[in-house]
Amino acid sequence: MSNEFKVKNGLIVDGNVKRGFATYTTTSTLSLLYYAIFINATADITLTLPTAVGQGGVVVNLKRININTDTVTVDTTGTETIDGMDDITIASYENIKLISNNVNWFII
Repeated sequence: MSNEFKVKNGLIVDGNVKRGFATYTTTSTLSLLYYAIFINATADITLTLPTAVGQGGVVVNLKRININTDTVTVDTTGTETIDGMDDITIASYENIKLISNNVNWFII
């Protein structure tokens, strides 16, 4: 497969590893390009996951970084689910890690 980097028998990193992140503040479709997705909602918002199909093993780290009474909903594409549910909500300062199995998303 093109654009793949494979390591066998371990990898040693001498130093820090920089990982990408993004901050979402409004209703959006999430990008899978980032290691961490911070959510700073100041109103009710819905974040839609991209399809799980073709994304087997992809992990999405979601972290809400504020405290208020606004509702943050994470929704799926089409008939896909998150742990069997159509959508989930994220409470203030809650962290949720999701993984795709090529069919649906699961909380891990």
